[in-house]
Amino acid sequence: MRLMDYRNIKTPVCTMDLEGGVWRILPRRQTGTTSFLVCCMQAGARTASLVDSGSIYPSIERQAVFEPPEERRLIYGASWYSENEAALSSFYEKKVYFCRIP
Repeated sequence: MRLMDYRNIKTPVCTMDLEGGVWRILPRRQTGTTSFLVCCMQAGARTASLVDSGSIYPSIERQAVFEPPEERRLIYGASWYSENEAALSSFYEKKVYFCRIP
């Protein structure tokens, strides 16, 4: 996941390895764009937040991890149900997982 400044999009302001290819990024409800639910395909789902780093740009901080129990998991879809609950969908198993996110 990379945070970019439109004035110089060749160089990211900050980056974070989420251990999988990012398929979808959804902002958390009622927090604007400071907290996100990220579908990381092979690595499950993650939540990430923009945190004040004391400089001009914020930094990215990983918060929670959700990994389905199956070996061939591929999380590609998600939707916020409420501020702290989300639904995640898998590709191979064709399952929907409901999870509580702190």
